[in-house]
Amino acid sequence: MSRTPSSARRFAGPRIVAVTMLVMAAAFGLNFAAGLFLAPLSARYGWGVGALSMAAAANTAVSGLLQPVVGVLVDRVGPRLVLAAGLSLLVACYLLLAGVEQLWQFLLVYPLLGGAGFAGAATLANSVLVSRWYVRDRTRMLARTTAGINLGQLLVLPSAGWLIAGYGTSTAYLVLGMVVALTAVPAAALLLRNNPAELAQVPDGADRDSAAGLAADGAVLPPAVLTRRRRLAVASFGMHALSLYFVVLHLPRYATDLGGGVSTGGQVLAVAAAASAVMMIITGRLVNRFGRDRLLLALHVVRGVSLLLAAFCTGASQLFGFAVLFGLASFPVIPLTVAVLSVGRAPASLGRLMGFVWLLHQTCAGVGVLAGGLTRSLTGTYRPYFVVAAAVMTVSSLLLWRLAGDRDPLPPATPTEPTPTSPVIA
Repeated sequence: MSRTPSSARRFAGPRIVAVTMLVMAAAFGLNFAAGLFLAPLSARYGWGVGALSMAAAANTAVSGLLQPVVGVLVDRVGPRLVLAAGLSLLVACYLLLAGVEQLWQFLLVYPLLGGAGFAGAATLANSVLVSRWYVRDRTRMLARTTAGINLGQLLVLPSAGWLIAGYGTSTAYLVLGMVVALTAVPAAALLLRNNPAELAQVPDGADRDSAAGLAADGAVLPPAVLTRRRRLAVASFGMHALSLYFVVLHLPRYATDLGGGVSTGGQVLAVAAAASAVMMIITGRLVNRFGRDRLLLALHVVRGVSLLLAAFCTGASQLFGFAVLFGLASFPVIPLTVAVLSVGRAPASLGRLMGFVWLLHQTCAGVGVLAGGLTRSLTGTYRPYFVVAAAVMTVSSLLLWRLAGDRDPLPPATPTEPTPTSPVIA
């Protein structure tokens, strides 16, 4: 039997998206599960909430500071190696945390190893990889990849809560680290490819003769307009980050403050993740109808409303309503923003651009985590920071209002336009 030429293989893009979804689920699952450990660690060892909040903020800051380095590495050595290395560092972080008993050990391992691992395995490398494989269908595929964040929340966070409650923090760290080591790490190392050229294919599964037109993304707008659009998108992205990780990491404690049990925070986060997953699924259709810019604006407005509602919750059960709104307008912001920023940018150099974008994002996220923790320590409640975060989202919505005034440089495909998935013939 003759071997099938590599150029005639089925388009590998769907496989790449599936693996990046798994990688995102593992990376974000481990990163966000860290919030569930804070209260039990404080109760077990007597560590203060302020110190643990500083560790979480430092973790986010390390991840942010390394984003430009990750961007350069992605462009030079490829996303595949970066993703496998990042996941390996995250696994090492969890395995070491299983044996930590002193605060200084926690403050060393969690921010450094955890921050570095998350920097390599998170959105930057995954989004650049998907952008290399897709152009015409980029927004929808980025949404699918980013849905891995929600998958990680739905699978890892409840599992972490169950493990912590039943077996303690050390066992929970060990089990979660080993699961990722045996699943996502080998998948990233063995199944990913840095670009379609490695399999003699081209983006979106088109044939080579028609592929030239795919490079015209963003050509309908002049450079000055593209630059203004990027500035507005980046600014709003930073403001979005000020409340994103704050909610994910501090919501379990807020639920406890409002009278909920230890597992309530994980349940609320699971509801938010489910709502976010639903939005990810329908993002493609909504983009086709409203465009990326208007949909992004709508999500920021909804986020602001949800944060304001959270500030006035009087019981833990009310947080489930907040979780639905927050989930709808949380992580779906990421693929839409990445799609806007990648317009008119060559995929081979996208890592450097996104490196600085994620530096801003992670820095703002760290500020939000720290500010929220300090607010809780000084006032005894998170309510004031929820109000501030809602006000920030109002400002970001005004910025995106200007962005939506520009014509979308890459009009979405109509529902009747077929998505190319046929095998590539050289």
